[in-house]
Amino acid sequence: MVLPNTLPLVPYPASVALGEGLPFRLAADDANVVTRIDAGAKAESYTISVSAASAVLTAGDEAGLFYARQTFAQLVGEDAEGRFVPAVEIADAPRFPHRGVMLDIARHFHGTDVIKGFIDRASSLKFNRLHLHLSDDQGWRIQIDSWPLLTERASGTSSLGDPGGFLTKDDYREIVAYAAERHMLVIPEIDLPGHTHAVGVAYPDLVEEPVLNDHLVTQAAELGQDLPVHGEPFLGWGVGHSSVKIREERTYDFLRGVLEEIAELTPGPYLHIGGDEALGTPADDFDYFIGRITALVQERGKTPIAWHEAGAGTIAPGTIGQFWGSTTPDPAHAAATVNFAARGGSVILSPPTPPTST
Repeated sequence: MVLPNTLPLVPYPASVALGEGLPFRLAADDANVVTRIDAGAKAESYTISVSAASAVLTAGDEAGLFYARQTFAQLVGEDAEGRFVPAVEIADAPRFPHRGVMLDIARHFHGTDVIKGFIDRASSLKFNRLHLHLSDDQGWRIQIDSWPLLTERASGTSSLGDPGGFLTKDDYREIVAYAAERHMLVIPEIDLPGHTHAVGVAYPDLVEEPVLNDHLVTQAAELGQDLPVHGEPFLGWGVGHSSVKIREERTYDFLRGVLEEIAELTPGPYLHIGGDEALGTPADDFDYFIGRITALVQERGKTPIAWHEAGAGTIAPGTIGQFWGSTTPDPAHAAATVNFAARGGSVILSPPTPPTST
């Protein structure tokens, strides 16, 4: 029996054939399971061949072998005679090199134990990128030595008044190493130039007064939430009201320091600079800012990633876009997304709506 891949956006499709006959019985220490590397096979791919007599896991590299073990563990059953795996033939290889999952610890803080548990579950499903959202209007979540008030003043709360917190540099290093052991690459995000109210709690001179758009005011009234106040913690959900001061050079001194420290902590090649929902930033300022911030990331030796709205700005060549809109996109958003590829970058698709066709 072959199970077809019917979901076009499933990141890791497999061909599965269930065999006939008795299941394979596992030894107490799994010592009777054979694992091996086939250097000629595709990166991250694997096969599993199970009969009553043997269980063989073959992979193209260590990542593929890790994924093979995850799948094999998911096949294990137990009966009165002990643990077993049904006779099966599996051939699995990735459709996409970037298989990402995002964890937002800015609006609701989660510490290292929760993040590690999240990594365990995501990596078992063959995700290989952890997009870690480290800053937003509601809180700043990463230690920055050169700008210490970010964690002293802007990390103590979360949305709706939930407990706050932040990751020390050692916490972050531990998470990066833990993810790497499970073949996941950490991509840190500092959201800019909007979603920066928390920066203004720590350093009010870096952030503009909130722009209270009609939707924000209406939503806050409907939800019974307070509106943002400059320099005070924001516990609501509304977006689009905050912006760093685009035309002041001190803003870029701040960003150089932040990006430098995060780049030093992050062995992976990517830094995500946000760029979404900057409704409080005039278009000319947004265009100017995106050009400068993507260039600053490149100066740190990293490849910038930005949400699709940033494609409307003067992005540095090679910047990667991340599309988070509908699978039937707004024409302006679609045009902005295409701009990343036109300037030598690529696009990560993260649409929240399900596909309607193959």
